[in-house]
This record gives sequence, structure tokens and C-alpha cells, in this order.
Amino acid sequence: MKKQTMKSTRFPGVYRMPDGSLVLRAVVRTVDGKQVSRTRKVPPKTSDTAAAKLALEFKAEVEAVLIQADLPLLRRKDLTVTDFAASWLADKVKTLRPSVAVQYEACLSKILPLLGNRQIRDITRADIAEWVAWSQVQTHTIGKGDKAVQHPYRQDTLRAWWRVLRLMMYDAIDDLRLPHNPILRVKPPKVAVKPKKERRTLSRAEVMALLAAAKQFVPQRHAEIAAMALTGMRAGEIYALRWEDIDYDEESIEVQRSHWKGHEAPTKTDDPRVVPLHPFLADILKEHRQVLVREQHRGLESGLVFPSDIGTFRGPQSVYEAMSVAVEAAGIRIHVTPQVLRRTFNTLMVLSGTDRITLRAMMGHTSEELTRRYAGINLDVKQAAVTHLFGQPAAKDADD
Repeated sequence: MKKQTMKSTRFPGVYRMPDGSLVLRAVVRTVDGKQVSRTRKVPPKTSDTAAAKLALEFKAEVEAVLIQADLPLLRRKDLTVTDFAASWLADKVKTLRPSVAVQYEACLSKILPLLGNRQIRDITRADIAEWVAWSQVQTHTIGKGDKAVQHPYRQDTLRAWWRVLRLMMYDAIDDLRLPHNPILRVKPPKVAVKPKKERRTLSRAEVMALLAAAKQFVPQRHAEIAAMALTGMRAGEIYALRWEDIDYDEESIEVQRSHWKGHEAPTKTDDPRVVPLHPFLADILKEHRQVLVREQHRGLESGLVFPSDIGTFRGPQSVYEAMSVAVEAAGIRIHVTPQVLRRTFNTLMVLSGTDRITLRAMMGHTSEELTRRYAGINLDVKQAAVTHLFGQPAAKDADD
């Protein structure tokens, strides 16, 4: 019985199938972080309230079986929020991307200092509201030394903390049969004063100056900087790119994977997309491959377009020093990162008149549903948008 086919009801442990029938689901967590899940069909014509009573009995049965098997279970009695969070996170990381698991852990580090030592069965709406008020006044340091300044966290950051807290508490309500829902009717945290954002995009002239400087002063990293600037791809997607993804005849690049700290995974939206390959970038990539072949680079066997010196995945931080050299040589006055180049591509495409649907199809920065919706954008439309922005390369001599 597939979990994703069931929809939760207002009664803990009671789920409804697409055909209208009810199913009981008992989830029991062990002290070492394991989760045991069992399901059972409900007899026909059983009311929701009767099913709720059956759900309690069913979970007690599952717990009794596990206790008989000498498995130590997490109990509601004397269980602190920290205790439950440790088991909850250990279970979640089994299905999360490594980068998302790290984000969950970081969010918990902002939740547990205030709530961690309290017994989870005693957490009240007032406790959650107190945490919300506390989170809204938290600050972090930006800058170093004498230039260090305390800034409030961004709204997106507070929203991420709230999502993790809310998800964990709802799982606790379901798993531990808590007598009340402390999250109910508590408003999420909100930044009181939004900090002024620094301008972090380049002009088209600055992009071209950056690429010219990179070719002259850091030629070994020129190709990857050009790929970031001329496609708008995420850094993780750039460094997971393989030669088989590049189609010179169709003038396209298929973006179908990403990586984070050596862990390869699908794209952020889980859906591949196709971005146009500008002829200018195509020439740069061909020359880059010739260098790899001439040097018999260790990364040739892996098929990675931008392998590390030992042939493995590169990380975004590896290009920062080269980027800084190129930025200084180009006379650019802002700090440029791969994310700045992605944001710049997005901004310049908007300013050039590219419609939002085409841009979403190229950038892949929408929800999974919207990504699928816009996946039908013709490659010719995408190519026309990029050519309009960066121009058509000069025709080559017939002898070239």
C-alpha cells in the first residue's frame, strides 16, 4: 500500500484512500532513530470517529509487538523536544537530499535552544508563540573585524525555521498522540524591518568585461565562468555537467543533474530542462575540451565538463579566487559569485524583454508543477532570447 495514495484526515492515524475507504497507519519511533510504520484497512461503513478509536488500538498493538521484540521505543512520557528531534531528524535524513538534511539540522539549531529542554507533551501554544517572538529578534554577523555589523535574519530564513518546527511538531502529534496541537493558530515569524538589499547584478558590458578578463588572467577557469554567465545555470548544475549533455548540432545543453559536496542528485526541481547553447559559449567549450585532451586530464574518464584537478566534482568555492582575479581586472566593484552570475542572467533576460514563461523554462527556478507546465517551451524561442541578449557571433571564414 503506497503512502502517497493516502490523504490524512482530521483524526490522527486515520487516512482516506482515493476510493473513499479508510486506512489506519501506525508510526512508532525507536530510541535509535528508526521508524516502524504499519497500515491496516478499516472495515467498510466504519465512521471516522470509530476509525479514530481503532487507530489508537492499532498503534498499541504495533507498540506491543515491538516491545516484545525488545525494541526500545520513544515514549511521550518525559520525552523532551530535543529527544524527539534527534530521532525525527535521523529518520528524515534517509529520504532527504544531503544539502536539505544540513538545512534541517541548521534550522533545529535555532529551534532547540528555546524549546529543546521542555517535555514535548507539555509544549503549549504560548511556548510556540514565545519562540516566534524570540526568532524575530535574532541577528547574525555580516562582515569581519571593524566592519562587522549585526543584521536581522531574512524573511526566507525565518520561514525555513518555521517550516521545520511545524513539520516536526505535526509528526510528533501523529507519532506520539499528543493531546493538543500547540502550532494551531500561531502565526509564523515575520521580519519587523527588512534590510536594504545590496545591488548584486552586473550589466551586459560588465559581463563581457568579466569574460574577457577571465580569458586573459585566469584562462584555466574561463570556460566555467563563461558557462555560468551565459546560461544562468546553478553552480551545482554547472559542475555536474557532462559532455554527453551538450549538443552542438542542436545548440543546446540538457540540465539533468546537480551535485552538492560530491553528492550527485537530480536538479533542484527534480525535472531536467534544456537551455540554449550560444555559439560564443560553444566555441569556448570546444577549446576547453581540447585543452583537457591535450593535457590528458584525469577528469576525461569521468566525462565531467569541469572536473577538479583529480577528476572529481568541483565545488562552487573552487572558482571564487579565479573569479576575484577576473572581477578586479575587469574593474567591477561588487563581489561576484556564481549566484550573482545566475541572478545577472535572469535580470538581463528580463530587461531584454524575454517573457516570463520562456525565462522560467530556462532558469528552472519554479516549483516542480510549474517547471513541468513550462517544459514545452521550444528551444528556438530560448535560443532567440539568448541571441537577442548576447548578440550573434561574427561569421567565420570558409576556411575555418
